[in-house]
Amino acid sequence: MIWRRKLLGLVLGSTGVGKVMRLILVGACGGCGCAAPPALARAMILAFRATAWRFVARRVRLSDRVNTIHPVRIIHQHKPWEINMKQQFKTKASLRVLVLSAALALAGKAMALPEAQFQPAFEQFIQATRGNDSAIDKAADAFIALLKAEPGNPVLMAYAGAATSMKANTTWLPWKKMSYADDGMAMLDKALALLTPAHDAVLQNKLPGALEVRFVAANTFLAVPGFMNRGARGAKLLSEVLNSPLFAASPLSFRADVWLVASRHAVKEKRLDDARKYLNNVIQANAPQADAARAQLKALAS
Repeated sequence: MIWRRKLLGLVLGSTGVGKVMRLILVGACGGCGCAAPPALARAMILAFRATAWRFVARRVRLSDRVNTIHPVRIIHQHKPWEINMKQQFKTKASLRVLVLSAALALAGKAMALPEAQFQPAFEQFIQATRGNDSAIDKAADAFIALLKAEPGNPVLMAYAGAATSMKANTTWLPWKKMSYADDGMAMLDKALALLTPAHDAVLQNKLPGALEVRFVAANTFLAVPGFMNRGARGAKLLSEVLNSPLFAASPLSFRADVWLVASRHAVKEKRLDDARKYLNNVIQANAPQADAARAQLKALAS
């Protein structure tokens, strides 16, 4: 996050061109000297190529001397690149256009939150889903705090929305129940709207971000009361997760969770054969949830 804030700050500011050049050419984030991620370096390279036609002069005359930027070779810790800078920037404005282009390139890349930051909030969320009402507020507050630092992260948005909707279970006041549910649904809608093909990449929990967001939304939509009219969309999202080409390669525990939710939904719709199929998938895969699946399968037989 530090290098991203520096990048955006330098785009908007009127000074700091030298620092921007160091960020682009060396791949470090200025004052702290830490290495920028490979995604940043790649974005910078793409931005150079995209704006190459702006380098219109071989030399820039300043007062009585001639300043020339010589060829530079960049060696990155992951992969070497070479930039031949025989052309020069005409003005500082051109450099700012370059940096802005790099920032926009980065915006299209899905970035995972460090697990050390994500997991404490996620653990609170899991406790809340298991019936620990005291963990609901903690989960909602934790994900909302993370979301403030990463407002464009759909995974954080989805968990914040799901946890917020669960807060409806913590009050007896009807208007508060509706407020929490509406706020949570709105955040889930926004999380789904934020998804792009870039979120097919693995983000949190070793999962593709798109799968995780859709499943969290589906599970929540299927759980809210029918008068909120979310059931049909929840079923559609669940079907999208089950039929996604990314599903088969996802972690077994995640697939088992999806099968269990699909089984409960099938039972609710009186599709008992489908419910048994999903439960048998959990058992045959020897997933950690296999015992729970056996118990549910036994209940269906009685």
